Amino acid sequence: MDTNKHIKTTPTTVNSSTRILFMASFEPMSPRIMLN
Repeated sequence: MDTNKHIKTTPTTVNSSTRILFMASFEPMSPRIMLN
């Protein structure tokens, strides 16, 4: 849920968050990645 705040912090985080979300979609067993 904190991803939204991180995305607003910097554009670089957007890429990281997008990648994390993409990987999380394929790996639902890694919810920790989403929290990071």
